[in-house]
Amino acid sequence: MGLVLAQVAMNQSRPATPKEPAGPFVLVHMWWVTVTVLAACLLTAVVVAAGARRHWLLRALIAAQVVQLLAYAEVFVLFSVDGCLGPLNTAFDVCRWRPGNGLIIDGTVTSLTLVNAVLGSACAALVGAGLAWAVRRLRGRPPAHEAAVPVPSPADRPPSTLLKAGTLLALGLPAVVLAAMTFTQAAASDDSRQWQEAADAVRKQRGPAPPAHTPQTRAWQAASWLNAGGTLRAQQINAASIALDSELLKAAAGKRNADGTVALDEQAFHRRCGTLGQRVEEARAYFPVPDRDLQRNWSGALDQLHRGVTDCQEATVPPKGAPHRTDAEREHLFTTSLNEIVNAMRTFGTAVLDIKQAATSPPK
Repeated sequence: MGLVLAQVAMNQSRPATPKEPAGPFVLVHMWWVTVTVLAACLLTAVVVAAGARRHWLLRALIAAQVVQLLAYAEVFVLFSVDGCLGPLNTAFDVCRWRPGNGLIIDGTVTSLTLVNAVLGSACAALVGAGLAWAVRRLRGRPPAHEAAVPVPSPADRPPSTLLKAGTLLALGLPAVVLAAMTFTQAAASDDSRQWQEAADAVRKQRGPAPPAHTPQTRAWQAASWLNAGGTLRAQQINAASIALDSELLKAAAGKRNADGTVALDEQAFHRRCGTLGQRVEEARAYFPVPDRDLQRNWSGALDQLHRGVTDCQEATVPPKGAPHRTDAEREHLFTTSLNEIVNAMRTFGTAVLDIKQAATSPPK
């Protein structure tokens, strides 16, 4: 319920138009989601520890961990179906399954709460047990260690130690695996760490927030945009472009015909261009760059890439119902599409460098 309320609250304050800065909105939204997950874990630990007479710390930690895992699953689902939830939508208005967006947000929330939730739950359990002890003392009831424990009958015999250990392992193993995956991902070399550090440096500045037109705010917004997913989408487009280049080199190294031409695997090129087109669509669905000039260059490069990959796919595998083209026309369209993609990748690289420079430029 806390995550749902956070989604509804942030939906009311989302940017009204794509031209409005999205960086501050993303950071505030991530802050609310993180606080909600931590609050749910701490509240669970307090309640369980207060109601437990024996093994209150172990019970509270297990319960809080279950809530923590369920919260991560809910964050992934909410942001993967963003656009399909009406008043719970955050960034998108078109209903589509976006698991990449869910993984990005979930990974950030996990990295911020995985350890803090466990430590905070232990402290919250101590508070809950202390409050319960104080209430029992005020009511004149004996403390938990002095309460008489009835001898269980054979029919009410508690589970065996092996069963208890197995249950504890089943509950604890998912968190251990999740922790290993999170810290492994965090240790990987990624440009996003640099943009996160730049955003943190700007946020740590003392005094009131600077006006929207200052270089400090511009750098903070660009760093937030890169860290929240801009860098990842740029890397995915570069990887798809490299895969297409590799297919070209493979074809060029093949056996040549008598006229010097080579036979192309049209299906392979159709798939490579399709993958690049999919990455371009994912980048176009992402938040706009929080700067009008940078957004214009970014969207212009993506539009040019989209035209190139569309022509590439139509040249290799013509769609049904398309006008008939001769082999010479298809060859010309294929060559033109490759030149379009090469030029677009140059423009795209320049646009990404401009955004990175804006994110790391020193305040003036």
